[in-house]
Amino acid sequence: MDGLDRGDVGGRAGSDGPLLAEAERVAAVGSFSRELGSGRMTFSSGFRRIFAAPADRELSRDVVLERVHPEDRELLERAVLSAERSGEPYSLELRIRRFDGRQRTIRARGMRVTDPDDELGRLVGTVQDITEEAEERAVRDLLSYVVDSSDDAILTASADGTITSWNRGAERLYGHPADEAIGAQASVVEPPGREGEQREILRRVLSGESIDHLETEHLRRDGTQINVSLTVSPVRDNSGRIVSAAVIARDITERVGYEMRLRHLADHDQLTGLVNRRRFDEELKRELARAGRHATTGALISLDVDNFKQINDSTGHAAGDAVLVEVASVLTHRFRSTDVVARLGGDEFAVLLVDVSPEDARHAAEDLREAVAASRPAFGGKPLRVTASIGVAPFDSDDVTSAELLVNADLAMYAAKDAGRNRVVLYSPTQARHARTLARQPWSDRIREALEQDNFVLYLQPIIDLSSGRVSHGELLLRMRDRNGRMIAPGAFLPTAERLGLIHQIDRWVVQHAIGLIARSGEDDLPPVGINLSGDTVVGDPQMLALIERELARHAVDPDRLIFEVTETAAIANMRDASSFARDLTELGCSLALDDFGTGFASFNYLKHLPVRFVKLDGEFIQNLPRSEIDEHMVRAIVALAQGLGIKTVAEWVSDDETIRLLRANAVDYAQGFHVGRPAPVGLLTTA
Repeated sequence: MDGLDRGDVGGRAGSDGPLLAEAERVAAVGSFSRELGSGRMTFSSGFRRIFAAPADRELSRDVVLERVHPEDRELLERAVLSAERSGEPYSLELRIRRFDGRQRTIRARGMRVTDPDDELGRLVGTVQDITEEAEERAVRDLLSYVVDSSDDAILTASADGTITSWNRGAERLYGHPADEAIGAQASVVEPPGREGEQREILRRVLSGESIDHLETEHLRRDGTQINVSLTVSPVRDNSGRIVSAAVIARDITERVGYEMRLRHLADHDQLTGLVNRRRFDEELKRELARAGRHATTGALISLDVDNFKQINDSTGHAAGDAVLVEVASVLTHRFRSTDVVARLGGDEFAVLLVDVSPEDARHAAEDLREAVAASRPAFGGKPLRVTASIGVAPFDSDDVTSAELLVNADLAMYAAKDAGRNRVVLYSPTQARHARTLARQPWSDRIREALEQDNFVLYLQPIIDLSSGRVSHGELLLRMRDRNGRMIAPGAFLPTAERLGLIHQIDRWVVQHAIGLIARSGEDDLPPVGINLSGDTVVGDPQMLALIERELARHAVDPDRLIFEVTETAAIANMRDASSFARDLTELGCSLALDDFGTGFASFNYLKHLPVRFVKLDGEFIQNLPRSEIDEHMVRAIVALAQGLGIKTVAEWVSDDETIRLLRANAVDYAQGFHVGRPAPVGLLTTA
C-alpha cells in the first residue's frame, strides 16, 4: 500500500466479480492493486469490508495509511518501497483502526508484477484479518514465556514417553540442556530402584487421570538424586483426544531433608543419637501387640550408669556427656538391627530385645555389662571408669502393658544397684510384682508423710525478659525434704507418685501453697509465677479447676499472676480434655504455658487447639544452640510460628552468654536457666 502517491485515484471498489467477492468473504481477505506508472489504485470489496469502510467513502493512500497504527506505518512504507524497487515480496502483521473504531490486526502481503504491455508493472497485494489468530498467538507466546521463566521444571511427554518440550526450569533442575532432553525418554530422570515409574505415571495420565503433588525421587544429569513433587495432567487435542502429558516438577529436596531432620529430632536423643523415650514407648507398645498376636517372647533391658552424679559433680557435665556417648556406642554395637536401643533420659538407657528367651536376654545383658565395664571413655586426656547396673524384664504373650514392663525392668535395675552395682538382675513377672509391692511401700509412706507434714518445699527460678534483661516472671519448682533435712529432686519421687496415684494430691498442695505465697507477697516482691501441673491432673483431676477458682477467691489473688505450665506431651496425649481444661483455666484469668515445646514432630499443629500464652522451648534445642545449626533453625521456626499466633517464647536450659546472644538474635522473648538464675527456696509455705 505504501508507494501510493497523493495523486492516486479510483479509490472505490474495483470490478471484482461475484466469484472473487465470495471467495474473499469466505477467506476473510481483501485485495488491492496499484499501477506503478499512473499510481491508480483499486480496492476489492473484501478490502473495504476488512477496514469497515463505508460504501460512500473513497479510499486513498493517505486514508488507508491513517488507519495503520503509527508504530507500524513506517515499517509498511519501507516494505512496499522495497518491493517496488527490488521485486521482493513482503508480508507484515499490522495493527489498524477500522472506520468503525475497532482495533484489529491484519496480515498484509504484496509483490510487484509486470506484463509485456506495462514496463513498470503494478503492485498487487492482499490483506487478511488475523486478529483472533494474533491474540491466540500472543496468549501462547505469553504462556510460553511464563513456562520458560518458571522456577519449576515444566515438560511434556508423548504417549510413548518421548520428551517433547523442556523449559529452562527443567534444565536447571535436572541438568540436561533442552536440545539433549527433547527426544529422549522421560525415564532419563528415573533413579535406580524406581525403574518403570515414569511409564506408570504416563499410563495413568493417558487414561484420563490427573496426578497432583506426587512426591518421589528423580535423577539429575550428574547422578545425584533429588526429591520432587510432581503434578501431571493429560493434554488433549481439539477433538478431546489425549495426546500427551504435561509435567510440572518442583524441587522439594531441601524441604524433605528438613522434615527428615525434624523427624529425627522428634524421635532421637541429640547427644547420643539413640531413640528417645517417646519413640521407644511407641516401639515397645508395637512389639507387645505383636507378641500378643503371634505368641512370641522378648525382653526389656533397663541400664543405669553407676555413680553418674558423682562423675558429673567431680569432673563436670562435659565428662558426663562423654560417658553417655561411650555407653550409647557400646549399646549400638552390641545388639541386632531388629532390637531397639534408647536413651530414656539422664543416664538411663533401655533396650528392647525381640524374639529372645529370658535366658538369652540375661546372657545379652551380662555381655553388655562386661562391655560397659571394659570401655574407657576419655575426658581431658584421662580415662574414666564406668560400670552399669542392669535389669532385665522378660515378656511373652501374656497381657502386660508397656508401663508395667518398664516398671519391672526399673525394679530389676534398682535391685542390681542395691546388690552392689555392676550387676545384672533378671525378674520374672511374678518376682516383678512382688518387688513392686516391696518397693512401693517406702515411697508411698514418704510421699504421704511429706503431704501431711508439709515436707514439700517450693523453689523459685527467675525468668528474664531478653529485651530488658529484667526478671519478668518465675517458675516454682518442687522439692521434698527427707527426715535428715536433705532436699530430694522431683525426678526421684514424682514418677513414683504418678504410678501410685498420689500426683493429684501433690499438684493440689503446690497450687494451694503457690496461691497463698502470692497472696502474702506484693507484686514488687514476687513476680508472676509458673506452676507445673502433671498430665494426669490436667486430664484426670476434675477437682483441680474448682480448687484453683476457690483459692483465688479466698485469697483475692489476681489470676494474671498465675501461669500454669503443662508439658506438650501431656497435652498431646489427650488433646480434647487438655483443650477443655486450658479454656476453663484462661476463662478464670490465668495464663497457660506449653512446656518442653518441640519434643513432638506434630508440635506446631497442636498450638491452634490450645489458648497458649507462652511456649517454653525444650532445653534440648537450647543447650547446644551455639554449636548446632539445626537447633538454631528449630528455634527460629518455633519463634516465627509463635509470633504469628501472638504467643511469647521462653528458652530453657540457658547456660552461657553466647546462648543469650543467639536467643536475642532469633527474637526469643524470655530466658531461663542456671546462667540466668538458679532456683532458690522461697520457704515452707502455709495456706493460712
